[in-house]
Amino acid sequence: PVQVLGIACDVTERKQAEAAIYFQAHLLSTVEQAVIATNLDGEIIYWNRFAEILYGWSALEVIGQNILEVVPAETSQEQAAQIMSELQQGKSWSGEFLVRRRDGTLFPILITDSPIHDDKGVLVGIVGISIDITVRKNAIAALQESEERFRTMADTAPVMIWMAGIDQFCHYFNKGW
Repeated sequence: PVQVLGIACDVTERKQAEAAIYFQAHLLSTVEQAVIATNLDGEIIYWNRFAEILYGWSALEVIGQNILEVVPAETSQEQAAQIMSELQQGKSWSGEFLVRRRDGTLFPILITDSPIHDDKGVLVGIVGISIDITVRKNAIAALQESEERFRTMADTAPVMIWMAGIDQFCHYFNKGW
């Protein structure tokens, strides 16, 4: 007679936990904004797929490097150090910032940096989400230039010119007025 002894363990909880962790990790890699995390010393510990596209460095190339040496433009180094100092105190920061790509080109970003706390509430790092705002900045500059050309033309016209809005208030009078 042959005897067989077997032991079975229910691994459902472990499989569900693994699936949840995989899903959460996958979420960060699919966000179409650069997501970068550092420890408190500024060492890069996470760099998502969109950060690779935006900045031109692969995650393998930047993990372990200091964020202050990789991303900020030279003209932004002092500002970046001040921001990092505030972040290391557990404060959040949001604003526009000039950064550089791997090829050296500079571009403006809108960034939001937030503290990362462990399960005991201890500050352990910083996560930043950034988007390229070059198109927005160029549109604003083009609009300002267009408005300046209009004002120059209207102010030098030998006739009276005014503009009224749909609220029926006059919003502009030229010098001839």
